[in-house]
Parts: sequence; C-alpha cells; structure tokens
Amino acid sequence: ADRHIVDERKLRYVVALDPGYHAEILQQIVSLNLTSAQVKDLCEPQNEESMGHGDDDVSANAQKIAKFALTKHSAHPKEIALAVLQKEGNPKVALLRLQELQTLLRESETFLLGD
Repeated sequence: ADRHIVDERKLRYVVALDPGYHAEILQQIVSLNLTSAQVKDLCEPQNEESMGHGDDDVSANAQKIAKFALTKHSAHPKEIALAVLQKEGNPKVALLRLQELQTLLRESETFLLGD
C-alpha cells in the first residue's frame, strides 16, 4: 500500500477484511484506481437479508431483482453492460460489478437447491 501511495481512507475498509483478502483487494484498488466509495462498496458486507419468505422479510433490492427475473427480458446483454458502464464510468469496475452480480445469483441458486 505504501509503495503505491494508497490513501488511508481506502485502507480502513480493507483492514476490516480477513487478511487473506488484503493483497487481492489492494491489487484491485491500484489497478482499477478505485475511489474510497468504491472500496467501501467492495469491502463492507451487505446487510444480511432476512431468510423469510414474505415480501416484508425481503429487501427492496432483492425484490427488484426478483421482479426483473420474473419479467420477459426486453434488455439485451449489451444494453445491460453499457448501463453498468455508464453508472460506474470505468470498464474494469463495471466488469467487477457484473461479476459480483453473477456471484450473488449463483449463491441464490445454491440456496434454492438446498446445498
């Protein structure tokens, strides 16, 4: 971190992680030139969502993803990629966000399969 002059504001989120992730996160901070807000989003755990089955037990974000999954898809993959890129402004960070979404969906499938 000192070699690459990584700002202390970014490091405060990294030190809270398991030490096994430090090198990987630092590499991403340096290579993608992540902002403090992006590092915070990447490092801080999302609020654990309730495991209930009613709408009141599920976060608004989870409900939006479910609604999208249940509708006929009129968006093309290229449009989704461009929308994420537009929001993030950096192609590498946009790719990271899509990979995080893939992980979230895989873990959701695992939950449904009972593994």
